[in-house]
Amino acid sequence: MTSSPLKEFPQQKLAEGFYFGESPRFHNGLLYFSDMTGRKIYTVNPTSGEKQVLLEVENQPNGMCFAADGSLIYSSMFDSKLYRLKDGKSTLYADMSGTMTGYCGDMVIDNAGHVFLDDTGARVLHGEKPGPGRLLRIDPDGKVTSVEENIIFPNLLCISPDGKTLYNAETFGYGLYKFDLNADGSLGKREKVWTPATVAGERGASAASMIGIDGGRRGRENIVHVYELSS
Repeated sequence: MTSSPLKEFPQQKLAEGFYFGESPRFHNGLLYFSDMTGRKIYTVNPTSGEKQVLLEVENQPNGMCFAADGSLIYSSMFDSKLYRLKDGKSTLYADMSGTMTGYCGDMVIDNAGHVFLDDTGARVLHGEKPGPGRLLRIDPDGKVTSVEENIIFPNLLCISPDGKTLYNAETFGYGLYKFDLNADGSLGKREKVWTPATVAGERGASAASMIGIDGGRRGRENIVHVYELSS
């Protein structure tokens, strides 16, 4: 994977009044996202700027994804659960309280309905010391499996257009990684494909290599856009 030249993109304020935005997703013309510490999931109309509270999530929402039937699968961070919102009603989708070592992070779903979810590795907001995280897979029947271990704060999850590659960032491992994604939800060997040092610019490679990746998305033609913690 190669880096494109740095570009300036126009910015537009769509809405305001949020505490900690996470996991933006576009679906059927609306922007969905979690206000993590505000404990709500919002929708915003990108044309009018109208915002609405879709859900209140007491244990803080974070990652989310849309299933093939259009239902929203969203996370509840502090109690390690996933819920499905369909036809205006939320039901439990998966209980990971016996498996999760940290908090629910970013999330993505493949064509077969396997949900991949970042496990941050430690409950630092509850006083635990930081520790290596994991990547979990939640099957359509609710079975939870750890598919990759020892990730230093996993972040960003997206899948290539052909459904054969899963991308995941390691925030404090300072890199973007890819896995071969098989039809049964199993993963191939992890391969580092990009680091912030690639676009060091005036910062210098040493400084840029210590900038963490905090989320991202898949663009057109298998381009992965990454967001840095600082620049």
